[in-house]
Amino acid sequence: MLPGKKDIVFLSLLIIISSSILIGGKYLYASINKSHNSAALRLSASTLYPIPKPLGQFSLARKSAEKPVTFNEKSLQGKWHLVFMGYTSCPDICPTEMKNLADLYQDLPLALQKITQVIMITTDPLKDSPEVLEAYVKNYHSDFIGLSGTKEQIAGFAKQFAMPFLPSNETDKHKQYEVNHSASIYLTNPEGQLHAVFSTPHNVDNMKSDMVKILNL
Repeated sequence: MLPGKKDIVFLSLLIIISSSILIGGKYLYASINKSHNSAALRLSASTLYPIPKPLGQFSLARKSAEKPVTFNEKSLQGKWHLVFMGYTSCPDICPTEMKNLADLYQDLPLALQKITQVIMITTDPLKDSPEVLEAYVKNYHSDFIGLSGTKEQIAGFAKQFAMPFLPSNETDKHKQYEVNHSASIYLTNPEGQLHAVFSTPHNVDNMKSDMVKILNL
């Protein structure tokens, strides 16, 4: 006996509902599993995102031998990235955090250091051109990268990371002024997703311990 029209509709609905439950169950399992991993790692300096957060499009610039080159969301793929926002004329927070990042990077096991990149994005594009910023970060480590852009580009980038900062409205780069910004350090994974955040205060030994655990997970 062939199934009637009502039976076919019912079976179709049943298949759709079953598929939705299966997909939802897998998503929930992944979320719970990652949460369990986060707890099991016993992290002391960082917080894992329950599920890594994909990043949308952005475009910034870094210095190269000839002219600034584009650094975008695809540039984050292939390595772990430690991301910090600050500015070169910052009197206290930025030198402290860049020194922390330099110490952390140098203390990582060589195998993990090779798959980790440190980048600093300026919060003061008026003063910090790609050339100025690159020279600044190289004072802390030759492997570090500095990124700049327009005020709008930087604000869009910061929004994706939920990095709070208040850009200056100053138009004269020769004047002295401060830019309020967060001192948190963010970690993206080799898929280019937000993976963890290191909130202040930062202890380099604890950060290293967390990095080793996360990168070896």
